Amino acid sequence: MDTQDIRDIPTSSPGPTMQTPATAHAALEAIDIRKSLPLGRERIDILKGISLRIEHGAFVAIVGPSGSGKSTLLGIIAGLDNPTSGQVFVDGVDITRMSEGKLAAVRNQKIGMVFQAFNLIPTLTAQENVEVPLYVGKHPGKPSDRAKELLTLVGLGHRLGNKPNQMSGGEQQRVAGASLSHQPSHRHYG
Repeated sequence: MDTQDIRDIPTSSPGPTMQTPATAHAALEAIDIRKSLPLGRERIDILKGISLRIEHGAFVAIVGPSGSGKSTLLGIIAGLDNPTSGQVFVDGVDITRMSEGKLAAVRNQKIGMVFQAFNLIPTLTAQENVEVPLYVGKHPGKPSDRAKELLTLVGLGHRLGNKPNQMSGGEQQRVAGASLSHQPSHRHYG
């Protein structure tokens, strides 16, 4: 696992060791990502030219102190927010200014997020929470069978009928992870 403090991520254009998306497709590439927000008459810089490249199969952690921009960066590379400037490529496709409809399709096929709060639907069982994303897009098999299989893989085959408030935090996290296991090739934990 590569661990790099967000404050140490290069803030310049890709160097000689970094290829551009046109020459090779990384799983994810961010180029000169900047994000600023208005505060009164001024602008606050949240991200100041972050560039990174993550190859297929890599496991990467973005670490840094509170307020350093980790969640903002994750939101941008997941297509949940737009940068003020810069580009984000997922499998060589620029998602930076993509329409919401096309972006939803990319998220469904390529990007998964496990949020700190897990964002499980409290009125649904573990199995139903895993089934929900299986009804969107094209996925092999019957959603209920696939959900049972995924929950069994993460050690929760005995919790299929439990609702989130009947599970520990770790179990809820595994349900959230299982709900992403249906397809996305890139997962972000925020």
